[in-house]
Amino acid sequence: MFPASISSITSIPVDVEWTYGIGNKSASTTDVAGMTAALVNTNVAIDMFLDSDKQKSQSSTDAKYEIMVWLGTIGAATQPIGLAEGAVLTQVVNGTTFNLYFGQNSLLQYVLTWSATVAVENFVGDIAPLITSITSTGRADFPGTDDYLGYMGLGSEALWSPQSVTFDVKYLSMDVRTS
Repeated sequence: MFPASISSITSIPVDVEWTYGIGNKSASTTDVAGMTAALVNTNVAIDMFLDSDKQKSQSSTDAKYEIMVWLGTIGAATQPIGLAEGAVLTQVVNGTTFNLYFGQNSLLQYVLTWSATVAVENFVGDIAPLITSITSTGRADFPGTDDYLGYMGLGSEALWSPQSVTFDVKYLSMDVRTS
């Protein structure tokens, strides 16, 4: 499947249910305000790497671009790269509003982060339009349709917590469909 040419991707259906909680047990729901008050800083994200070189697109350190879809943002210190410059684009996918932030990380990769305006513990939708809207801008510092998607995963970037937290993925289905 990977690497997949961006121009060949027809849909990327995602169905995920997750929770985050304080302690060593799974939470029934995520209390974002409570976790923020407890100084937890983390996110829940779909992570994708892209490059014009097929081999580099499969490497999280060598790929030219990283596209993230943040389904949850917890804590004041958890901020997408480019937040200070403001959102570049806004898009709604199946009722969830995402803002796109852009900048470069310490590896000089171009990082494009679609951040949900509120935490979405149950997300079902096709995220291919988020990639299409990026590639259709024509910006030289954004990926284009000639690039390849070489990696896709879901996880959490736990930046800091003064206590144990539990990230639980109750259900996950991701697919990259191509023509």
